[in-house]
Amino acid sequence: MSDYFRNIRNVHYSFDKAKDNLGNPIDQIHKKLVTDITMRTKLKKTVKQDLVTYYPYIVKDGQRPDNIANEYYGSTDYTWIVFLSNNIFDPIFEWPMSQECLRKFIITKYGSLDDAISTVHHYEEIIQPFTDSTPDHPEILERTIEIDESQYRRLIQLGTNTEKVITNYEYEFNLNRNKSFIQLIEDVYVQDIMNNARKLFEEMNV
Repeated sequence: MSDYFRNIRNVHYSFDKAKDNLGNPIDQIHKKLVTDITMRTKLKKTVKQDLVTYYPYIVKDGQRPDNIANEYYGSTDYTWIVFLSNNIFDPIFEWPMSQECLRKFIITKYGSLDDAISTVHHYEEIIQPFTDSTPDHPEILERTIEIDESQYRRLIQLGTNTEKVITNYEYEFNLNRNKSFIQLIEDVYVQDIMNNARKLFEEMNV
């Protein structure tokens, strides 16, 4: 991954603009040298233009992206390809936490596990119940929509049994679990992606 970032150019970016006494903007007085993240978008487009095959993968508890890169692509240098194929910009927040890290995160955010379990994050209505697979039909997953508290209480009064309470604990757990479902690019395409990346870096740095 270090080789990837080492090849990305830095650009001066203006974070704010000041105004003079007449209210006219004074452009680009506060600049900072930052990594040109638009390179990622350009590289992503080149990958989409190729006939690249993805396959689903479930991140194991505590598994790091560099572990996956080393296991499937033969080197941790390809960690950036794991990020690229999943549109991950910030692995600290977009990569799934281990169960222990998640537990500590919830305690820090909500005070305790009990508080997180006993407090409501939001309400949902089931619009498609879960259905087991049969010899003739595949499994149908549950589908829900978020609703407000008044709609939730109305469903209770109607006796539809389609209302759900999502606690803060369930929300954080589900959010973290969903991050575990990623996709990986077939390893046979890695060299082509590397060649495209080098060509793009050369063109951008001319």
